[in-house]
This record gives sequence, C-alpha cells and structure tokens, in this order.
Amino acid sequence: MVFYCKDCNNEFNVDDLVRIKMGQYKNLKGTISLIYEDGENVQVVISLRSKKILIDFPSTYLEKIKE
Repeated sequence: MVFYCKDCNNEFNVDDLVRIKMGQYKNLKGTISLIYEDGENVQVVISLRSKKILIDFPSTYLEKIKE
C-alpha cells in the first residue's frame, strides 16, 4: 500500500525507513509496518535497545529517509 502525505510532501510505503520529527520520540528512526486505511496514520516499528515496539504516528510526524 502506498500513501502520499499532502502536508509533508512524502510518499510512504510499508518497510520504508523513516525518522520521527516531532513528539517525545523525536529523531528516532524506525520502519513503517502498517499504513492505516484513513491514510493519515501509520504504524512504525522502533528498536529500543533489546526490544522492538510498535507505535502509531500521524504521517505528518514522519520524514522518509533516503537509503
């Protein structure tokens, strides 16, 4: 599933590498695992030391990292 965020001028796909640019997780990197049907929210996998967590973010909080 591909989603284009109009507010942030990014196109997101599942498994894209992203950086969180707002909130308490600012500057952490993660991978998109799910794009919700509303298109405004995505689920990101973030690795914290020995644990991976899933967190939902508005797409405007994310910035795609060029590989």
